Amino acid sequence: MYPFLLKHICCPVDKGSLEIVVFEQQRVILTEEQNNFIRNNGHTFSDFEINILSGLLLNRRKKIFYPIFAGVPRLLTFKHSLLDKFNNQFLSELVKFTQNGYSYVQDEEIPGEKNILASFSNEWTDYGYSEEVYWGQSTNVYNESLFSTINHENQNLKHKLVLEVGIGSGGSANFMSNKFNCNLIGVDLGYSVDVANKNFAKNPFLHIVQASVFNLPFANETFDFVYSHGVIHHTFNTQKAFNALAKLPKSGGRLYIWVYSVLNEQRTLKRRIIMLMERLIRPWCSMLPGWLQTVVLVPIAPLYIFHQNTINIDSKTGMAKYRWREAMHAARDRFTPKYIHRHSETEVIKWFLELGYKDVRPLSIKKLPDFVPVGFYMNTGVEGFKQ
Repeated sequence: MYPFLLKHICCPVDKGSLEIVVFEQQRVILTEEQNNFIRNNGHTFSDFEINILSGLLLNRRKKIFYPIFAGVPRLLTFKHSLLDKFNNQFLSELVKFTQNGYSYVQDEEIPGEKNILASFSNEWTDYGYSEEVYWGQSTNVYNESLFSTINHENQNLKHKLVLEVGIGSGGSANFMSNKFNCNLIGVDLGYSVDVANKNFAKNPFLHIVQASVFNLPFANETFDFVYSHGVIHHTFNTQKAFNALAKLPKSGGRLYIWVYSVLNEQRTLKRRIIMLMERLIRPWCSMLPGWLQTVVLVPIAPLYIFHQNTINIDSKTGMAKYRWREAMHAARDRFTPKYIHRHSETEVIKWFLELGYKDVRPLSIKKLPDFVPVGFYMNTGVEGFKQ
C-alpha cells in the first residue's frame, strides 16, 4: 500500500477518516518516468516512495481497525479467514490497540458474500496467474478489447483518479493504469488481491484494496471514472451493487458497467447447451467446498480445452490456447458462483436514468475494432455521466 491511497479511502462503516499505523514497510526506487508522472501531476513524492507491507488503518472515533497485510489494506466489514493469520503474525503489535478498546469490524455479511469470497478466491488463486491468456484471448488483445469498450473520446483520464471494481488478478487494472496514465484504485472482494499485488506492486500508481462493493471505503463523488466489467452480476442483487457504484463518480464523472445478458447466452446452439449445463450444475456445485468443486470440474475441463484449442483458436482473432489452468479457471467461473444474474440493455439503462445520469449509451451502438470479441458487445455494457 502506497501512502497516496490513504488520501482517498475512508472507513466503510461510517465514512470517517482513517489513520495509518505501519508495522513493516519498504523503500521504493522510482523510475525517471514515474518521477515525471508524480512531478507533472503535482503529487508529493513521499506518497509513492514507501510501500507499506503491514500495519493497521484506525478509525479512532469508532475504535475499530483494519489490517494491512501483504501490502494490501483489508477493508472488509465481516470476519474472514485472513484475520487469524494476521493476529498470529502481529499479536504483539495488536495488543496495545486491543487493550485500548480497538477491535475489528464484524458486522453481518452481505447475503452470500462469504460464499462469493471463497468461490472467486479459489478461481483466481488455485491455478496461478497467466500472463499469456485472459478469458480465452491473448492478454494483450483482451486488454485492448476492454480499453476499446470503456474508453470515451470526450474524457481525458490522464492524471485522473479511476476506480476498477472487481480486479481479479489485476492484469486489466495494471494495463488501464498505464494506458490512461492515471492513478487507478482496484478493488476486489476476494483474495485475488494477493495475486494482483504480487504481480503489480511495482506499479506505484495502481492501488489495490480488498473490500465489498456494498461497503466500499470511499466517499461519494471521489472518482473521475468508475468501471466494473463482468463483476456485479455475481452479487446477490445487481441493481443494489450498481446503486453503490453510482454514488462514486464526481459531478461530470463517468460510470461504465458491463454485465451478462440473456441475449448472449441464446445467440447460438452451442451457447444454449452451455447455458443448460450451467442451470443443471451450478446450483448444487456452488454449495460444495472448493476441493470438491475441483473434483466435479475435472471431467469438464477437457471440453473447454478441446473447444478453445480446435474451434475458437481458428475462428476468432486474438484467441489463445487453453492449458489445464485456463480451462479450470473458465469452468469455475461458469459453474461455481452462487449468483449469476443476466440483464438487458433496457434494464440497465433504466438504472442509470433513475439516478439522474446523462448521456447514457449502450455499448451495442459503439463502433469497436474488429478484434473485439462478440461476447463483449452481445452482453450488456452501458455508460453514463453523473450530473
